[in-house]
Amino acid sequence: MPPTIFDPAFAADVDGYPGVTELPESAICPESRPVTMLVGMTVIQKPEYRRFPADPHNHKPNSRYSLVLDPVRPDGRYVKDLVVNFEHLASDEVIPVHAHTNEEVLIIDEGEGEAFYDGEWRPVGPGSVILVPPGVAHGFRNRSGSGVRLHAVFAGHVVGTRLLERSPAPGTEDDPLPPPYIIDFRNSDGLP
Repeated sequence: MPPTIFDPAFAADVDGYPGVTELPESAICPESRPVTMLVGMTVIQKPEYRRFPADPHNHKPNSRYSLVLDPVRPDGRYVKDLVVNFEHLASDEVIPVHAHTNEEVLIIDEGEGEAFYDGEWRPVGPGSVILVPPGVAHGFRNRSGSGVRLHAVFAGHVVGTRLLERSPAPGTEDDPLPPPYIIDFRNSDGLP
């Protein structure tokens, strides 16, 4: 018998995940082995993108985002502490340099841009993965002349943020940096 990803005996012992189901080869892809999966996964087919809310400190009028969280289930069987933010960053728009209280992984899916890490701006392109520890300054800017698709994964649904520079809305260029803030992605629309 081919090996499976999860052994049923193991899955029965995992916190609150007593059920497993086995999928036949044809349910996955040709020339694949059977895969055992935990019951209760969530599949998001197509995240819905929307405009960023007006923000005098993080002005991105032409960019779009889609925040993905696993819906809360009464039985507690859901992914509790991962948040995925998909973003279409328009040309000449910026994710200002900032730091978070949580770990973050930033993945560039399409397009060329510059990422701020290790104290300087560096070119990055499709397939680049940036691992950001808590408290480390990072940012992203799109100077390519076309859009950039990227996504960020946050470890935790409550994320503290401190802006270290601004992407000011017109007329607010001289405003000071805002104080640090905390977002609970499960109790808001995901943005301050």
